[in-house]
Amino acid sequence: MKFRVALLALESLALGGASTAAVVYGFPVMFGLGIATLMQAPATGSLGLLQLAGCAWAVVEFWHLAVKTTLSLPYSFGLRFWLGVFGATVGLVGFYGTMPLAAVSLFIGLPALGAAHFSFLQLRMRSRQTPSRVAT
Repeated sequence: MKFRVALLALESLALGGASTAAVVYGFPVMFGLGIATLMQAPATGSLGLLQLAGCAWAVVEFWHLAVKTTLSLPYSFGLRFWLGVFGATVGLVGFYGTMPLAAVSLFIGLPALGAAHFSFLQLRMRSRQTPSRVAT
């Protein structure tokens, strides 16, 4: 059991570490640039700030899902999860034209792959916990 937890923790760090570092260290810089752009071009600045907020929320939800899965706790696939999916999609669409493909894959693709894997593990954990129905 401890080996499984260690492997899942290592997987979450490998898949989500780069995007987490990008959000933590890049958020103040990008927020300042977004505010400066908002003063010059309100439409572009507001879209940039919304994209930044969506990416930050996607990273927060990735870690919420990763920690809950690693600790074998149930995760609620509610509005928070779908806002995280939407934020990752907005980040993917917005950054696809402005960043190299390798950077987009590293910052958005790997966490999306990890979120899909952790979601699969959560759904599998749920199916094992609920008693199967016997056909009569």
